[in-house]
Amino acid sequence: MRTKELEEQLGITKENLRYYEKEGLITPERSDNGYRDYSEEDAERLKKILVMRRLGITIAEIRDVLEEKRTLQAVLFETMDRLDQEISSIQEARVLCAKLAEEDVTIKELDGDLYLKEIEEEQAKGGRFADITKDVIANSKELITESFGHLQFFFPVFKPLLWKRKRKGSGVLAAVMVVLFLLGGGNACARASMRNNMPDRPYFLIGVLTFALIFVFWLFLRNIIWYLTKKYPRHERVIAVCGSILCALLCLGLDAAAVFHWSHILMFAKNTGTPVFRDETAEFIQINRDDEIPNPDNDFTMSHQSRNYYACDPAYIKAVTDAIASCRSSGRWSVTASDLTLYQTNQLLKKIGKDPGHFWQILWYGGDKEDNGRYTFFYLYQDEQMGWVLDEPQYGLYHAGDDLVYLVQHYQEYIEIQPGIIDSFRMIFEYDPKRIWPNETYKDGRFDTYRYLILKDRTTGEDVTQKFIDTYMPAYKAQDWETLIEAREGVQESWHEEYAHPEDAHFEK
Repeated sequence: MRTKELEEQLGITKENLRYYEKEGLITPERSDNGYRDYSEEDAERLKKILVMRRLGITIAEIRDVLEEKRTLQAVLFETMDRLDQEISSIQEARVLCAKLAEEDVTIKELDGDLYLKEIEEEQAKGGRFADITKDVIANSKELITESFGHLQFFFPVFKPLLWKRKRKGSGVLAAVMVVLFLLGGGNACARASMRNNMPDRPYFLIGVLTFALIFVFWLFLRNIIWYLTKKYPRHERVIAVCGSILCALLCLGLDAAAVFHWSHILMFAKNTGTPVFRDETAEFIQINRDDEIPNPDNDFTMSHQSRNYYACDPAYIKAVTDAIASCRSSGRWSVTASDLTLYQTNQLLKKIGKDPGHFWQILWYGGDKEDNGRYTFFYLYQDEQMGWVLDEPQYGLYHAGDDLVYLVQHYQEYIEIQPGIIDSFRMIFEYDPKRIWPNETYKDGRFDTYRYLILKDRTTGEDVTQKFIDTYMPAYKAQDWETLIEAREGVQESWHEEYAHPEDAHFEK
């Protein structure tokens, strides 16, 4: 008889029949056209299987009984033990198990028609028996464990801990891989949101939920592939292999698209935001021009301006901040994927067909000195189509106004030397080797060492401390910082420590 006839006769679905066939409980013959042909013997065998399943006997136990590895009576007593734990909800199944056990019915003597009818009558009265629809639901669980189980071949180091030596894999492995997958999505989204311009949202949860949806979609596709393999058994291997590969590639593509979207590399809508900053206020602004930074195209060893100067005039900082904030969105996303150096940015722009000429990097420095503050990076350059452009890395492109262009181009009029640079020169020209400089470690004055600065020629390694002091003392007194900065590039600074008696040293006031 055909599948549909057997379904009507036994009152079950074809999914149940496929499942029992997959588990090896029945083995129907195949006709020339590939359809399953169930014999009367198969039907009787199925009736006995249904009786045992209705009683709550597991598939593994049914297989053992049918293969005569165990007796039906032994399995029934084990089933009664399990049912005792659920006695309040499935009392009827327990009674029928006891009845069969007392009658000492063998598997060959089990009357499927009689007991299936009795079970249906009891169910009509409100009785509860085992739900065989779980046999179909179990397929999804097996798909997960089977799919993740095959990953053992890529991670053999974990095999003793997580994998069973079975083809279908391990449920523990599946759970671990799913958890790591979801946490990875949450972490990717959260890290991308650390950019200064992201609004306040639960990014970790967004990442987890996104990857969870992709996982559910993957599981849905895997079920489709499984059903296709059962519907077309002759092409089962081709469908399983090709389908699994396509399924994996599609879901990996969705994963990559989500991560790229969070990182602002792949955007699905126009940029309508405005430039923002990592902190509310700035301590100073540092602006570097591409031809002032050492790179293969120029001869500069180091830009004095970029290394030792910045603008800290509050009026200038506010003017630059307002000019940046007022830039209009171009609707486009940034061409730079990260906070690149000027040379890297120049090479990237040329690679994508843009030659901006000289351009500037704006470092808007905010935050407290105690936590080292945070830079917000911007690039200002000319575009042939858009004119002056403000590029905020990993975010958007904006139309830069004339006021911002003017302030950046006249940056040198507002800069001043960093206080730390002046302190470093004071350490050279005013430092007394016998004088102990304030140190919180020795607040009570008890110490046994003093330190002094040594200047060595970078080329020869010769100690040129005194020679440097004698030569450039006039420049230091005249506060000619440019001359001193250029001179210091030729020497290397290092501290020398010597033991001293406390009475030989005194504090610097």
